Amino acid sequence: MSTVKPPHRPGRALVPVPRHTAIMLRPADLRRPTRRRLRAWLANAAKLTTSLRTLAINAVVIVGIAVLVAGVWTQIKPRMLVEPVQLPSVLLKDGYKEDGVQRILAGKLESIEQTAFGTVPAPIGRNIDADTRQPDLTIPDTGVSLGQIVQSLRELIKRDQYVTSEIIGSGQMLTFHVTVLDPAQRLLSDDGEAQPPDRLDALITDGAQRALKLGNPYMYASWLSAKERDTCYADPTQCGFPLSGEAYQGIVDNGPSDPFAKWALLALSKIDEDRGDFDLEAEKTKELVNADPAFSWAWYNLGVALTELGCTEQSARAFETALRYDDKTEANYNAAGRRLLDVAARDAANAPDLLRSAVDDFTHALELKPHYQEALINLGLARFAQFAARDAQRASDGTQPVDREAAQALDDAQSTLERAVRLDEAHAARALLGLASVAWAQNRTSDAEQLAHLAHARSDSDPFCSQPFATTLREARGCIVSQPMKRVVTRDATYSGLLLTGGDGQRATRGSTLPSTTLPLRVCAVKFPPESPLTGIAWSGVPAPLMQALP
Repeated sequence: MSTVKPPHRPGRALVPVPRHTAIMLRPADLRRPTRRRLRAWLANAAKLTTSLRTLAINAVVIVGIAVLVAGVWTQIKPRMLVEPVQLPSVLLKDGYKEDGVQRILAGKLESIEQTAFGTVPAPIGRNIDADTRQPDLTIPDTGVSLGQIVQSLRELIKRDQYVTSEIIGSGQMLTFHVTVLDPAQRLLSDDGEAQPPDRLDALITDGAQRALKLGNPYMYASWLSAKERDTCYADPTQCGFPLSGEAYQGIVDNGPSDPFAKWALLALSKIDEDRGDFDLEAEKTKELVNADPAFSWAWYNLGVALTELGCTEQSARAFETALRYDDKTEANYNAAGRRLLDVAARDAANAPDLLRSAVDDFTHALELKPHYQEALINLGLARFAQFAARDAQRASDGTQPVDREAAQALDDAQSTLERAVRLDEAHAARALLGLASVAWAQNRTSDAEQLAHLAHARSDSDPFCSQPFATTLREARGCIVSQPMKRVVTRDATYSGLLLTGGDGQRATRGSTLPSTTLPLRVCAVKFPPESPLTGIAWSGVPAPLMQALP
């Protein structure tokens, strides 16, 4: 046999390996691959550490920039800046300082806006500050200060208003001249009536009112409505709202281009509510929701109007819609739950589910505002209604064992209503009447009678409870409202007068007495979003225990 030799590769010598010769490896030869792997691992770890350090530094820088941007942004909220007030020599001689009067004017403007905020459903206003130099902060290694950045952004965005004013006159009479430079760089000026020097405070107050009227007509109208609403609630014959009604109407007449037009129309609907013209309130709010279906406050006011007009299911759906578009406002939860109680009282088949939803709504309202007395009262009444429903079911089934869920509901109702009374006894008539129902269910007849007597006495002692205002408004005051007051509403052409006939037949005159009109049934016809949870509910009767549970 011939032997096949391996192919010869040019450039490489063939070295024969002797037979039976072992290849000997030293320990150092075994460690070399391990060292190489270790060095590679250390190199990768160093790269990873460097990357993590870079990421950490970048994160710190990003957080720092975010904090800086947030700080700058908080500084560029719309403001009304009051500049020093120029004073005549007669006041300077008496020791008055321009910056001192400036601070007085800024304080009065802020006080007026705070009053207006009581009637504004959302904080639509400006921060009012005296235009003085604020503490500044220099950004390291840049030579640029935070104040310079803020000022540059302000000049770019143009959101501030500047109030310049001057007191003009001699020693006999003084006039307050005020000028407002708005964000559009328009100069708006107004002069007030002359006042003697001894009425300087009244002169500055009048100047503050006119400055707000020039700078923010909506907040000025809201301030007027707050004053007129106090007058109306104290005397229902004085509910014309002539000044604020005219001011709001002027804003509405500006048309959709005015960002406050829809808020002004909403405010007019609230005036209609206070005047008892609920059909007109419904028409205004339906106009608002048709134009802006997500306008939650319009849905809320529509719910109030529909409640007063007897459109119970529709009002519940209106409040549910308001809640869908704004789930951060406790009033929406409370109103939605309250109307669910009404619907549950008319729908025995769906009452358990409706009552559970109502309890959830009141609970959410209290999470947002823990000391919300009206929501506490409504929660207690809802828990009692759950007890009454289960107790009625147990009686109809002929079963006698104690229902633990019913007992727990009754205990919860009692503790919740007692807590509501402790919050404010002066406005706890509804809570006391609810406790009377609890005592009756516990067979404490004497306590029930005493609590019921005390509840009605407390409600009767509040003059507001006997006035023909909205049911929702009187319930918020803790009044016992068995049913909406029947009334006849007449309207004159000047938007200033109504005639109301209360449930007792006593006539309360508000303005002219034109022939009365019939409330149109079409106000109950409202187009709701298709996802309304109350769609398709059919009322199957009024369970008496539930009606008794809703004082």
